[in-house]
Amino acid sequence: MVWDHFKKEKINNEWKAICNHNKNKFNGKSKNGTSHLRDHIRRCKKRVQVDIRQQVLVANQKKLDGKLTIGLFSFNQDVSSKELSKMIIMHEYPLSIVDHSHFRKYCSSLQPMFEMPTRNTIKRDILDLYEKEKRNMLSKLEANEGKIAITTDMWTSDHQNKGYMDVTTHYIDNSWSLQKRVIRFEYVPAPHTTDVIASSLMKCFLDWNIDRKLTSITIDNCSVNDGVIKLLVDRMRGNTLLLNGAFFHMRCCAHILHLIVKDGLSVIGDEVARQLRISTTKKLCSDVRTRWNSTFLMLQTTLSYKDVFARCVQLHHDPLYKYLPTDDDWVFALVICDKLKLFYEITEGFSGTKFMTANLYFLSICRIRVTLNEWITHSDIIILRMTKCMLEKFEKYWNDMNGIMGVATVLDPRYKTTLLEYYFENSYGITAEHEVERIVQLCRDLVTEYEARIMSSKNEPQPFNGASLDSVPVDLGNPGFDYLSG
Repeated sequence: MVWDHFKKEKINNEWKAICNHNKNKFNGKSKNGTSHLRDHIRRCKKRVQVDIRQQVLVANQKKLDGKLTIGLFSFNQDVSSKELSKMIIMHEYPLSIVDHSHFRKYCSSLQPMFEMPTRNTIKRDILDLYEKEKRNMLSKLEANEGKIAITTDMWTSDHQNKGYMDVTTHYIDNSWSLQKRVIRFEYVPAPHTTDVIASSLMKCFLDWNIDRKLTSITIDNCSVNDGVIKLLVDRMRGNTLLLNGAFFHMRCCAHILHLIVKDGLSVIGDEVARQLRISTTKKLCSDVRTRWNSTFLMLQTTLSYKDVFARCVQLHHDPLYKYLPTDDDWVFALVICDKLKLFYEITEGFSGTKFMTANLYFLSICRIRVTLNEWITHSDIIILRMTKCMLEKFEKYWNDMNGIMGVATVLDPRYKTTLLEYYFENSYGITAEHEVERIVQLCRDLVTEYEARIMSSKNEPQPFNGASLDSVPVDLGNPGFDYLSG
């Protein structure tokens, strides 16, 4: 059957086998056999294309859907290879998938003309795709006229015991749409010292040419990260940052809430397990202290199956049901669940990625402050101990939380300074007016800085279009004052 696809000719006194489809020449000596010719027949694209045309003719004769014919002739090797690369990226498949025999058979059944790329080819295609997307993202960041906020996090993989860092940009594009892009995901070698982390972040900022466009960096709360921020501010020269870097360090609000609840529950973790009388007391105590949100969901689910516990004890006599919670235990569980619900809902709101949260942040944090002040008068000694511990942790981060987010609240035309005055009065008492003025002064300082930058960017300095806040005789808390136009 080989010679149905080859013809034998003598060229320069040597016998050659010439492919009838693509005219490639192979050794045609009889002693060399025909295995190499059979291999070529299986790989020959033009031969496969002829076979497909024959299949199409048969399909047309059988009156199959005409779209099949179009699909067979619209095959593109490059497009299919790129889609394969994207599939491997999106689903995190290993590069070795291209060597899996059944995967190759499956692709061949879909399109016999598709030539499966090697691992090295796929690797090259993925890196080329990355470089293309990076160039595209670089052009978007350079064209964007606004500032860019950064969030970053580090963690250690369980199976590799290696530290990794990701860096994500958040910005409003020129069409006023919220954008979020991961620009760096890399392995950071140990030890994860202040200098190592700061150097990795600085290299990322310089690679993406955003070191002069940054507004803030949101990072977890630990002493190492505090040192990282100081190094970054020094290296980027504070004059490129808002108010010389006063707002550059943003503490992760979700992490702060986690620390507050964790400290509170660490005080009452043993009591929760004791009152619920669950046989796996040791595990529950660990979960309460480390994964409080899971504890909340567990308590919420348990309360919904309150009546099931008694029936399990009566009907099954299972040794796992060693204790049956009393009515007082169920009341206590309900109280704890009710207390955790506020933190859970606010944490879920802060974790949203499809909407702006800056204008909601201050309101939510103040709700927690007011609620803790109410709990401090609770009659239950256990709740009282938990609240005191939470308040102590809250006060540690309160001043860091109410700065730039207070400015965001003032800029919200629904609130202005009215919301600040209401909550600060509940929190600070007689010093509330001073705290409100501190936030308003931050607004004035920002306007002054923007005014100076606008004037310095012009060849001929001109008066700022509109008065600065220092010269505005209207109270920012006046609901009738149009802050945006003012």
